[in-house]
Amino acid sequence: MGWKAVKDYYKIGHIVQVTPKGICIGSGYINDLIVISPDGEVHEGELGVSGNADLARYYAEMTDDKPKLRELVAAQDSFAASIPVYTFHGSDRLARK
Repeated sequence: MGWKAVKDYYKIGHIVQVTPKGICIGSGYINDLIVISPDGEVHEGELGVSGNADLARYYAEMTDDKPKLRELVAAQDSFAASIPVYTFHGSDRLARK
């Protein structure tokens, strides 16, 4: 699911995450202010988006060009850099993941 493509294209400054509902845009307190279903349909959360100019912009841009939103949701996300991750068990360093 193209959550990174959606975040980058719409220049979303809020938290974007994938949940069983779909791609959710929200805050640290409310994660589903805007929900994008896997088929590219966008829905406002229970609180709506009118109280925040950024959320209102995201929602308006997504609903104005639904084919573009569907394309972004269907896109395969790609990430530029990988970060090495090491694990430890007690004092022994295990393999790099």
